[in-house]
Formats: sequence, C-alpha cells, structure tokens
Amino acid sequence: MAGIKSIFYLDDDLDDHFIFRMAIRAFEGIAVTSFYSSDELCRHLENELPDIIFLDINLNGENGIDCLKTIKKKERLSAIPVIMYSTSILTDAASKMIGGDAFAYWVKPDSVAELREMLKTIL
Repeated sequence: MAGIKSIFYLDDDLDDHFIFRMAIRAFEGIAVTSFYSSDELCRHLENELPDIIFLDINLNGENGIDCLKTIKKKERLSAIPVIMYSTSILTDAASKMIGGDAFAYWVKPDSVAELREMLKTIL
C-alpha cells in the first residue's frame, strides 16, 4: 500500500484521535482528516476520496460495520481500502462478516509506539 498520502480516520473518541495523530507523525507527507460520525464521513466522501479509511466499529449512532457496508455499496467508493479499527476483539464469525468488505481488522494497541509499528505494515 505504498504511496498513501491521505487517510480518513473515523472514531467518536477524542483520545483515540490524539493517539492516531501522534502515531502518524512518524510518517512524513501523510494527511489525516478526522471524523466523529459516520454521517460526517459519508458526506465528506461525496467530495473527496482518501487513499485509505480507518473506521472504528463502536460508534455512537450508526456503527462502523454499517458504515463499512454503506461505503462498499457505492461503486465510486468500493475500491478504497478500509481498516476496521476497534478495542473489541471480534469472534471468527464477525471477522469473516466484515472481512469480505474490509481490507483488515486491527485491535487498537495500548500505545503510540505499538500503533506506529502497526502503521509501518501499510505505510
């Protein structure tokens, strides 16, 4: 996935936004646009497309899995890789359910350093 310059990050937790931004600073030339609701993200996707989307599963309102389905239904958006990103450890059945549409599923790490190591695998 080399060549990533634009990331959309959806999470309703301010602390998680801070941790993600701290981790991404290790990678030059990557812009992160933050969103706090799936509605906000979907409206923005009408005008701008990122290289990749990080999508929290546990959101207030529409959950991340529903948001993923909404994104993948639209032909214009369907090729954008989406990484489901959550504190929840999913069962095999749930992982397979989102696995068909999601590029990957990541459990949120405990530290900025751990997240940087995870991000190295795709950036």
